[in-house]
Amino acid sequence: MEYDVFSAEERGLLDAVPSYLSISQMLKATPVAEGVDRFIYLEASNESLDQQGEVVLAKALEDSAAYYLRFGNLDIDHYTQIGARAGVPNYELYEIGRPIDVSVKDGATFVKGQIYA
Repeated sequence: MEYDVFSAEERGLLDAVPSYLSISQMLKATPVAEGVDRFIYLEASNESLDQQGEVVLAKALEDSAAYYLRFGNLDIDHYTQIGARAGVPNYELYEIGRPIDVSVKDGATFVKGQIYA
């Protein structure tokens, strides 16, 4: 049994959208195609005050990079992490890719992520 989380109106709007995700207005990211694979390069964090009023040190993210590369993912609004607790149906469908590389430069953490086809 397939469960659709969208209303008929939302489904109509989504069906009118191209089958790609444009995130240029949401964050500083650069999409790149390498052969048939799709990647995104993005600034995951910097040492500025974030939306939660916190500062995340680049050193902390750098120290956890190996863990993130092994177990992390790219998703929409962190739903793969909070979806089960929040009761979001099919929360795992919000995963859009996986991290390939993490680097830190001048207090900012950058991620190269592979976007699923």
